[in-house]
Amino acid sequence: MKGKTLVVLSLVAVLAALAALWLGRDSASVSLSADGTHLFPGLNQQINDVEQMRLLVGGTGPAVTLDRDSDGWTVSEKHGYAADAGAIRKLLLKLSEARVIEPKTANPKLYARLGVEDVSTDSGSGVLLEVDGPAASPRLIIGEVETLAGRGTYVRRQGESESYLISEELRPGRSPERWLEQSLLDVPPELLSTVTIRHADGEEVRLVGIDGQLALLGIPEGRELSSPSATSPIGRGLENLTLEDVMPAADFDGGEPAAEISYQLTDGRQISVRAWKTDANRFIALNMAMALKDDDTDDIEQGMQAPEDENGDASPPPELPRADPEAVARSSEALAGWVFRISVPRYEQLVRRSEDLLRPLPAGS
Repeated sequence: MKGKTLVVLSLVAVLAALAALWLGRDSASVSLSADGTHLFPGLNQQINDVEQMRLLVGGTGPAVTLDRDSDGWTVSEKHGYAADAGAIRKLLLKLSEARVIEPKTANPKLYARLGVEDVSTDSGSGVLLEVDGPAASPRLIIGEVETLAGRGTYVRRQGESESYLISEELRPGRSPERWLEQSLLDVPPELLSTVTIRHADGEEVRLVGIDGQLALLGIPEGRELSSPSATSPIGRGLENLTLEDVMPAADFDGGEPAAEISYQLTDGRQISVRAWKTDANRFIALNMAMALKDDDTDDIEQGMQAPEDENGDASPPPELPRADPEAVARSSEALAGWVFRISVPRYEQLVRRSEDLLRPLPAGS
């Protein structure tokens, strides 16, 4: 019995030693209590005063600088392109709501386990977040998200030895492009009057909108659409269009575009897209303007079937809602001067060829 007791006591002693090594601190090093204390008390009242956020990624990772002015947030490393204000506010809110679940370790030798070592070291894996404003100036090393318990993030306030598990999951973007405002355009297919795709080799694909669907014009004899929905991908080309990266047009050397696409919308907007293809990436440039007149092309007149009254007489088509010219001018200004990298699948939607849409008529047709 005494032997078994000694074994148990020895195991308890070993576990206690390991626990002490893991915690790596004494009571004097704990600056925040584990009773739900806010990590940055008062930050929730200062969110709207934040003027800049900087993120430094551990090791050799890139830096991100987010600046705020009267027009909103921008990404400095992307030549001042618009930042995702919603993502910035979400991070600041999580930071202001973060509460301490428990202190972890003040031992620098154990920081790497939590990802809270200094980001200036080559092995640093965390992200140093610096927030600046008239009053708020949090400095926080954001480490690993807790996965075993299913909640929270390991963090350490810069300049302090103690690290903590906090209540919020913090997953800040680790590169400048992750902070870009990704939305470019969102044009539903129903707004399309005409679409013209002009390829660099001279091929031209022309479509007209009828009842919310795109009809292909000039189908060659002996051919037909490969399916009733063959043109649908083209119709969705500008729907929820997003970027992957951005650069000033002056810095882009893509040569002549592989294709140019022109869209006429029922609300009077005209959108033009220039598209480039490289070995690995796909790029577009966008331009938007209001049409000079309502019936810009014969295709629109062909596509809008004039309704007949009860006497069989044709009546003019109903007047469609018009886009706000001032809003169009603002959107045009925001898009001008930039070249956007987009996904390969979306690029392929934009630059379809006739052969992508057609098939031979069945034998005997």
